[in-house]
Amino acid sequence: MRYVYTLILIVLFHLIAADGLFAQFGIGGTTGIALPAIANQNNYGQKEMDYAFSAQALYGMHLGYQMGASDLRMGISLQSVGQRYIDAFNGKGFTKQVSLDYLVMDLGWRLFFGAQEDGRLRSGFYGLAGIQWATLRSADVLHQIDDRDVSFLDFVLDGGDNVHQEVLTTRGNPSDFKSLYKSKDISGLLGLGYAISMGSQMILNLELSATYSIGDINHPDYQLANRDRIYEASKNVKGVFAISWSYYFGVQESGVLK
Repeated sequence: MRYVYTLILIVLFHLIAADGLFAQFGIGGTTGIALPAIANQNNYGQKEMDYAFSAQALYGMHLGYQMGASDLRMGISLQSVGQRYIDAFNGKGFTKQVSLDYLVMDLGWRLFFGAQEDGRLRSGFYGLAGIQWATLRSADVLHQIDDRDVSFLDFVLDGGDNVHQEVLTTRGNPSDFKSLYKSKDISGLLGLGYAISMGSQMILNLELSATYSIGDINHPDYQLANRDRIYEASKNVKGVFAISWSYYFGVQESGVLK
């Protein structure tokens, strides 16, 4: 991850230092609502459960560099993702809530549709594509049977027919739920948005985007097959509606970049 941060900083300082390019450099903030999910649930050999969805707030900041009909955008944010599951089996009601908190850094490329050629700050519709690097800050998993909090082992071994019972019992209850997941996650990013000019130096962005993990979020020690003895990699999936603003330095009152 430190190599990713270093690469982004090198690109940023190169753009700022280049002769005549600083005028197109901007900074801004982001807030929004995310609808997260975990595709291909991992219930560690227990019966797979029904999904229940809930929204999460997100916020962060970003840096931008606008070049003609497109711009480069780098951002950093705190995001909470995860999944809630509710089901009934073994004559009991089961609830599981996975909460994963990440520090997220993204690098995206925006292309404006029908952009002008006179150098003004762009407004109008745009497409977005990029990649996100996420570092797991904390993880928490709530397990309940009949609305009563239970341990990880009591939950996954209930019923006595878990094919991983010996392995899980030997390992015991995890002391930190972060041990169930990988510390890093990389996701692809796609989106559509609309930029609104708020004067000669300010842009307001309304954006819909989606991300999908490239790799498996589960730690290798807990990549356990389901009851059909099939294992599928779990993925963080997220849909986001975000509102952000960007302030661009060195723009003349006419809106033309210096």
